[in-house]
Amino acid sequence: MLQVFLDYLLVLIAFMGSSISAYIDLKTTEIPDEIPLAMAITGLLIRFGYSLFTGEWYFLLIPSLVGAGFFLFGMLMYWTGQWGGGDAKLLGAIGIMIGILPGIIEEKMIPFYFNYLLNVFFVGAIYIVFYAFVISMKNKKVVKGFYKSLHESKTELYVISVLSLLIFFATTYFYWSMFSSFNIINIFLSLFFIGFYILWKFLKSVETIGFMKKINVKDLREGDMIGEDIKKLNISKKIIRGLTKEEVMKIKKLRKTVWIREGVRFGPVFPIAILVTLFFGNLLILLMQIV
Repeated sequence: MLQVFLDYLLVLIAFMGSSISAYIDLKTTEIPDEIPLAMAITGLLIRFGYSLFTGEWYFLLIPSLVGAGFFLFGMLMYWTGQWGGGDAKLLGAIGIMIGILPGIIEEKMIPFYFNYLLNVFFVGAIYIVFYAFVISMKNKKVVKGFYKSLHESKTELYVISVLSLLIFFATTYFYWSMFSSFNIINIFLSLFFIGFYILWKFLKSVETIGFMKKINVKDLREGDMIGEDIKKLNISKKIIRGLTKEEVMKIKKLRKTVWIREGVRFGPVFPIAILVTLFFGNLLILLMQIV
């Protein structure tokens, strides 16, 4: 009974801590290190106390490994330019919190933390699209750039449309010959490729236009993504990582203003994914069951 109580307490702390982090991320574009650190220390202390009292050290060891794995994965995302450093630290802290949970909120034999990590990507994908639409509504240049991109890619769009129609007719013919009926999934399958291509073009327009921002170098911080080439420092806008502290200092000595690339403020995905995992379990399994 005590373990069940502590498990739910840890989930509550994880949700509250990630929600506070999400709010600050939306307001300032940065997750303070203090919040993930406090979450991690709290989780480790609670788990250590329970393990010391009961002798069940797996309650501490397994979540510690999960948290370390989550953090390393988050840092990989950070160094490839997908997440911020605060996101990686927050994910690691959440891993410590949810590393072991009672069977009543596990989905069959799949660990809760595994379901959560998968759901972060599903929720994240939906969130990124929604976030991109909000950015495009605020910056009319994004919409113009998107239409221009589609106009310049008419040939690609035409080819994809023809291939989608061929897929539709082929799958419809196959399904009709096998079951003598029509399956509406064939329509969604054929539209998927067109929709995915258009969505990709839209997201690229948001990335290249909506996320670009010119700032004073005094506001430049470690971890910011550079948005222009600085040849004197051998810094390219193609790098897929945040700036180091040394690079920031060199840029401040050389320039007065600089272009940076703002990314998606990803913080809200983490608490949303906790709720989704609690109430719906693994979204991939859920979608497979629906289809």
